[in-house]
Amino acid sequence: MGSGARKAQLYRGWQWWESETNLTFAGLRISRCDVPGVHKVELKRASRDKWHDELVLTEPGVVGAGGHGGFAAIDLAYQFGARDIALVGYDMRIDNGVHWHGKHDVGKRWNPTRMTAALWRENTDRQADRLREHGARVVNCSPVSALRNYEKISLEKWLHGLGSARAAQI
Repeated sequence: MGSGARKAQLYRGWQWWESETNLTFAGLRISRCDVPGVHKVELKRASRDKWHDELVLTEPGVVGAGGHGGFAAIDLAYQFGARDIALVGYDMRIDNGVHWHGKHDVGKRWNPTRMTAALWRENTDRQADRLREHGARVVNCSPVSALRNYEKISLEKWLHGLGSARAAQI
């Protein structure tokens, strides 16, 4: 991506787009909610009262729920054409903290529990074989991650390998 700049930013809830920092983000802004200036994606339902906890992969703009925004990010990365995907910050546990940014303010959003984190892990781990079947190499670069079904390597090693692969294509 060059100089550490993000090209796309996904937040499933509208609350994130209320902050001044996110309103000034110049890349592709994505959410499942109707927010002015933000591209909307559909969060797929399995039924009227249950979210679809499988990656969608082949319906552009429609993503599986999985219980967390990172799940939708994997779906979108694949839909955008990525086939070599690194999971960064996919801890899927709360014993080291509930979010990278700390707890949500009461009333804005709920905070995960051990049971929620276990559900996130289960939903995400269940997708590993399906991603491989669709030609995607997904690696886990989160050192303390509870995910079990993805190759685990350091982010530095993944980035070096990605650079080597690009150099070989030129």
